[in-house]
Amino acid sequence: MFCALVFTLTRALTPVFNLHLDWFEQWAGRLLDSPVKVNKIAFGWRGIEPEVWLQGVTIYSEGKRHELIHLHDLYVSLDLIKSAMHREITPSMIAISGVNASVVQQGSHFRVNDLSINAKAHPKKSTFDLESVKAWLVNQSNITLSNINIALKRDNTRLFPLHVARLKFTTLANTHQISGLVDVKQTHKPMVINFIANLDGDLTSLKKTNIHAYVDLNHVNLGDWFLKHPVYGFHVKEGLTRVKAWVNWQDGHWALSQANVDVFDLMLKSSRLSRVYNLKHLSTNLQFQPINNGWQVIADKINLITPEEIWPTTKLVVQRFHAHRV
Repeated sequence: MFCALVFTLTRALTPVFNLHLDWFEQWAGRLLDSPVKVNKIAFGWRGIEPEVWLQGVTIYSEGKRHELIHLHDLYVSLDLIKSAMHREITPSMIAISGVNASVVQQGSHFRVNDLSINAKAHPKKSTFDLESVKAWLVNQSNITLSNINIALKRDNTRLFPLHVARLKFTTLANTHQISGLVDVKQTHKPMVINFIANLDGDLTSLKKTNIHAYVDLNHVNLGDWFLKHPVYGFHVKEGLTRVKAWVNWQDGHWALSQANVDVFDLMLKSSRLSRVYNLKHLSTNLQFQPINNGWQVIADKINLITPEEIWPTTKLVVQRFHAHRV
């Protein structure tokens, strides 16, 4: 009875809380480590955890000189037990939805809207402390992003716009999981990327992190990605690909990994001979495996179909050994 009364009273006081948005803007600013402007707030309960919806959240640069990014919705549920133990507001879940961002990369320098990020700069010499963000991220229990539109440019060349339908990051003790669904705009049908990765160890250092991941790349238009970049003297004019990969990274090295590859209607043009080669279908199972003093790649069950004939199923093994140093 008491809990029901508290829940009802909290929701009833929402209009009153909206009259004191400045306090919640300061709280959200501490949560996001930047000045914040909020249009509207609402309250509720997620089990025994209070939850807050902030609508129309605008994040500014220090001193509110520039608008950095606008969030359509910011949802936060609070962990009461951890908040009491740490004597500070501790989220159990953060959800962000509805964001449009422009990302420009030049070498190690990134610009997200008007926010400058240098991956190699000392925090005091950069306008954004990337290491602090990494430390904050690995300490969050549950972060979800949805409906995120990103216009990505690299070295002044426009790349394909990204639509992040879903991106989720969860943490339990020293184990982390990242999963997502991303659409990448192409000339015709968008490429769909579906992935999930389990990570354990120190995420601030790749050498101290173990990664086990599954990635599904569907509707990859090879002509969009490789037409201007020859591969061993061949221009890829057309071709659709699907790749399912199981990838492992352990103790600072690639571990046993494998992939299923299917390529349809591939058209290659030789730069040297000016000749066009057509492949109706190419499929294989790839396996990467570390071996003593090197590595090997095995292409098993290679199926190749050209307009003229069906080639016999075959197998290919490529090995590379590191140079011996005395």
